[in-house]
Amino acid sequence: MASRIKRWAGRLLRPMMQSWLTQAKMSADLEAIGVRQGGYMLVHSSLSSLGFVPGSATAVVAALRDSMGLNGTLVLPSHSWLWMNKGAREFDVRRTPTCVGALPEFFRNQPSVVRSLHPTHSVAAIGPQAEPLIEGHERAETPCGRHTPYEKLLMEGGQILLLGVDLSRNTAFHTVEALANVPYLMEKQPQQFAITDRTGKKTTLRTFMHAPHVPRRFAQMEVQLLAERVVTEGRVGGARTLLIDGRKFIDFMVPLLCAEPDLLRDTPGG
Repeated sequence: MASRIKRWAGRLLRPMMQSWLTQAKMSADLEAIGVRQGGYMLVHSSLSSLGFVPGSATAVVAALRDSMGLNGTLVLPSHSWLWMNKGAREFDVRRTPTCVGALPEFFRNQPSVVRSLHPTHSVAAIGPQAEPLIEGHERAETPCGRHTPYEKLLMEGGQILLLGVDLSRNTAFHTVEALANVPYLMEKQPQQFAITDRTGKKTTLRTFMHAPHVPRRFAQMEVQLLAERVVTEGRVGGARTLLIDGRKFIDFMVPLLCAEPDLLRDTPGG
């Protein structure tokens, strides 16, 4: 009984002990860090890092959209690679859960949000360019490379917001790996998936997956990317936040990887 009361009291006191982040304050912090109106923004996030947010995920999504304006297209990862790496071979765009956190799972279920049909690295998006962004993702040769939402976003000069997470969560590193054709990225044989779209239509798809269990050194690139002004840093509420300029990122990283294909691979003794 005493332990139950202690847990209950902890839940009540936790919001009072954390810093409070209102929707308006979050919008102001996002503007201060350099989030642009219009265009695209891909957000990787840790909801808990922000502190106590009245309205929780609803308020965070509203602040993100407010910071981008009416012409902005907000994008979150809705990946399901974890389930597919464990052997699942069915992907239902309406029901397959994400494996990348609470905010993406909340976001993909919101009205007017659309989700791409890729079985391992889908994205969810809302805004005027959401449909063109996700179109054809399932037909791309790699999960994050040419003709995927990730390449489109980078090439169009979109931004990537790392909200309370570090560069190890930046999926766009897989995009530049694909564009540079690094040898360790992909499995050698395609896999077959059963795909269900938003209308309930089922199709069969053969596509390549990323090779599993390849350690990366994405986070170690931070110092260099900050020095080159590809990435800027700031704070949103309680969260240390990084903001990536998509076009600068692709223009800087692809030549580096073409010259040194193992740059991002965490090799023994490297």
